[in-house]
Amino acid sequence: MKTIRIPHALLAALLCSLAAGSPASEQSRARNMKLLELGGVIQGAASAAGQRDDPARYLGILGSGGIDGAIRGCAGGAMEAAARGARRGADIRRACKDSAASEAVDTMIDAHDVALQEEANQRRISMLRAATEHVQRENQQIQALVDTSTQSLRDGQARLAALQRDVAARRVTATQAEQARAREQQNVDAMRTTIENLKATREQHGATSLRATGSATERRQLDAEIARMDRQIRTLEGQLADYQRALKVSGA
Repeated sequence: MKTIRIPHALLAALLCSLAAGSPASEQSRARNMKLLELGGVIQGAASAAGQRDDPARYLGILGSGGIDGAIRGCAGGAMEAAARGARRGADIRRACKDSAASEAVDTMIDAHDVALQEEANQRRISMLRAATEHVQRENQQIQALVDTSTQSLRDGQARLAALQRDVAARRVTATQAEQARAREQQNVDAMRTTIENLKATREQHGATSLRATGSATERRQLDAEIARMDRQIRTLEGQLADYQRALKVSGA
């Protein structure tokens, strides 16, 4: 089980702020409520970090956001107090801490959203990479199919040419010729079904490319594999057309 560590700067800011000010004043009570809210945000961050893909990265984003917010809040609070006429250093420091806590809460909440979005983007990049690897494997299988189909086309064309010669020489009956063509037609139909299935698969990959987000490099790699699949499908379509022409000629 991972141990989640809260950024020390945030804890120090929280503890120092709680120690400052008079708890009897209304201003102090409001400050302490904000500090308690900040403590809740930090505690929630520690709990949520364990569920994140990269806990250290998640806490780093929240820590940076909280510290940046605290710095901006402190500077803004001090300037505002000075503008109102505060002269004592204690008053200005109190205003600094009040505003620092308030701004830290807001920026940590925003940083939480940023961290989740970054994590979601990383997951989509992983999905894009996985999709590319999947299409690569399919393309290897399709290439094997193209090679087999090329040989099947040659064999089919040779059989149909021989059948045409046998019909012309009356070495086979009309019924035998039709039976032979029917067997070749089954090959053609199976090839057509395979191509239709490949086209459906290609459409799914195209939809994945449009839906997923990621780096330009990851997207180019996926699109290149999809383009390769397109070329292989066109090759199979060309073979199918050649097979159909040979079948048609054999029956003329």
